[in-house]
Amino acid sequence: MYGLTKIVLSQLLSLATVVVFAAAPGVAQTYKILHNFQGKDGAYPYAGLTLDPAGNIYGVASYGGKYGYGNIFEINLSLNTFSTIDFQVLEGTDPLGTLVRDNSGNLYGTAIRGGRGGLGTEFELKSGTTQILPHSLAPSLGYPEAGLVMDAAGNAFGTADFGGIYGWGGIFEISADGTFSLLYSFNVPTDGYHASALVQDASGTLYGTNVYGGPNGAGTLFSLDTSGNFRIIHAFTGGSDGYGPDSQLMIDSQGNLYGTTSGSLGSCGLIFKFDSAGVETVLYAFNCVVGNGPNGPLVLDGQGNLYGTVLGGGVAYGSGIVFKLDREGKLTVLHSFFRNGGDGYSPYAGLVRDRFGNLYGTTYYGGTGRCGTEYTGCGVVFEITP
Repeated sequence: MYGLTKIVLSQLLSLATVVVFAAAPGVAQTYKILHNFQGKDGAYPYAGLTLDPAGNIYGVASYGGKYGYGNIFEINLSLNTFSTIDFQVLEGTDPLGTLVRDNSGNLYGTAIRGGRGGLGTEFELKSGTTQILPHSLAPSLGYPEAGLVMDAAGNAFGTADFGGIYGWGGIFEISADGTFSLLYSFNVPTDGYHASALVQDASGTLYGTNVYGGPNGAGTLFSLDTSGNFRIIHAFTGGSDGYGPDSQLMIDSQGNLYGTTSGSLGSCGLIFKFDSAGVETVLYAFNCVVGNGPNGPLVLDGQGNLYGTVLGGGVAYGSGIVFKLDREGKLTVLHSFFRNGGDGYSPYAGLVRDRFGNLYGTTYYGGTGRCGTEYTGCGVVFEITP
């Protein structure tokens, strides 16, 4: 669709590992590698994946590719193709944020470095084209690590880790006509810093988390409404409520917010829920054997089950897991990653879910690629089918 350089996916699948395992008595899941990155086709996919209505998969590899600066990739399962467009310096380098797709099929994202000022870009890839169109955030902001959220009018909202009034980054908008606006500057003692990707509710209010800082130094959960009113919904204490909320929030139809913290007092991370009144409920606390450091956004199915990834831990192999958490608080491990097993490991990015219930994600390391000084693997794209 985008004129990307194509590789026949069936050739790549010959390298894939397929594992069938029991997730619960009487229930089987199938784990399948859709792509093993080899370096020249991209490496170290940190961001999550994006699906279109036809089931095609889009993402970014943070490094590798033709020029070494990462790329945008597409997996078309019906045509068995893997396609890429590679970043050059002025377009942006080291893309870490998940892509968003508009109703016309155009893709939008962020690159943490590169661009004319060297402080990163917001970019667009129009459907049917091969040229990445960058917008620089400099001189107001820089280093946009997180991805974007887009409203129905085509305005994109994001966060950056550098610049703004206080130097700790802020929240920005790039309108449908390409106009850049600094909406809010983070002040570390009150607001925190190092923000996640944003989510938006039906009224247009934006929600996000800052991993560090805030009144208690353990991160914050915040909102910004369409009138520019910024509010700290919760300042994490580092106790039983958790610390380091390093993932994009998920919002349900009732306006409840779901997310994760990297740790808490007595656990290796939490899954939390905040209701519309700002009251936190801890849905699950990980012990360090089952999982260590939940990361990436959660996804919700029609029965109220949550799905996500954990960066480390796992009963069998210690290299991360994919999990399901039901409405009663029971956690089921759908897949445990094996560092030396070829199925990838360290799933930073969370998951996406299609209308059939299939789950898709990436791992930062592992697979058959020979990247890194110890050949830790270049990462994989995977699918888990129910």
